[in-house]
Parts: sequence; C-alpha cells; structure tokens
Amino acid sequence: MGYLAPLSLFLWINVAFFLVQSASGLGVLTWPLRSHLTDDSIAWLTTRLMAQHRPDMAVPTDAYTHLFDALESVHAKSLVIVMVPVFAAALGVLAVDRRRGFKDSLIFATHFFAFSLIWLSALFPAVVIVVRLMAAVGIQLPSMHALDLAITALEAAVLAWYLYVALGTVFGLSMLRRLITVVVLVAALHVILKAYHAVVFAATLYST
Repeated sequence: MGYLAPLSLFLWINVAFFLVQSASGLGVLTWPLRSHLTDDSIAWLTTRLMAQHRPDMAVPTDAYTHLFDALESVHAKSLVIVMVPVFAAALGVLAVDRRRGFKDSLIFATHFFAFSLIWLSALFPAVVIVVRLMAAVGIQLPSMHALDLAITALEAAVLAWYLYVALGTVFGLSMLRRLITVVVLVAALHVILKAYHAVVFAATLYST
C-alpha cells in the first residue's frame, strides 16, 4: 500500500501474469472453443450465441477454431478485471454489518485477485516442471482427471487460506464467521469464473 494503489498493483500484476502465460505457453484462464461449447454450466448460452452469430458454423471448422482459440487466449488474460467488482459485491453483502462501504470491499477484492494472479503464475509453471521431472525419471504420472482435481484442490486451498487471513485482518471477523464466509466466497468465485468464461466467449465470438 505504501508503494502502489490497489488498482495499479492489480494492473502491474496482470501484465506480469500475461507475460508469464505467454512465455510458458500455458493458458491458466483460457478455454478452447470446444470447452466453451461443451461445458454443462454455460453450454446452453454459448451454443445459442454461436448459432445466432455464426449460423454457418454448426460444426466449427479447424481454421475458425484455431482463430477463436488464439483470440480467446488474449481476452482471457486481459479481462480478469471484470471479476473484481462482482466479487466485491458478494463480499459486501456478506460483510454488510461491518459498515465498511463498497469501496473497502472493492479494495479487498482487487488485492485478492492480485494475489490470485501471483499464485496462479507460480502454481501452473511449477506443476509443468514437476510433471516433466516425474516423466524424465520414469515415475508413473496420474491420470489427467486426477491431476486436474489435485491442482484445483491446491489452488482453492491457498486462495481459501488467503481469504481466511485477510478477512480477519481487514474486517475483524470471528474464526467461525471467517470459515463460513470463506466457504461462501469460494463458492461465489466458482460461479463468477463460469460467468467470466461466458463473457470471454461472447467477447471473442463477436470479434471474429
């Protein structure tokens, strides 16, 4: 706080997040077109938008899929900020009795997403390195499903830890209330991420 305002901090970290993903070739928040159109939670919307905007693409061609995925990757890295005010609103509702105002919730959410980007920038390259080392020494790798579950659990656990500590520091919540609030916020974050993917899909679709 003594060096950067919350928004400046977030923007600089977002730039670093963009560079880390570009350099490593990883798509932490990106979804290929196939995932957008088959994910049970948003497919009802994405398939409808696709049919309306590109009626000629009942079955997307390889060329269009490649173009969409490349552009979606850029949007997914640059539109992270749209999740901040939504998360702040959810926090504001949960901490309404603290009379801190939406500004404090917005600052909290900005710092939370800045931390999240730092954590993701470290986690996914580290996972790739570990997996390659395991393969190099002949250790049998877990299935992709098991690996995905393990990464998701580790990702959520660290974010939950941050929220638990920060809610006590900023809002002075009791231990029990912090635990409940963390559970609700992590669930809200899951919903926000799904909505974010839908926003990214729409932004990409109407740009192609």
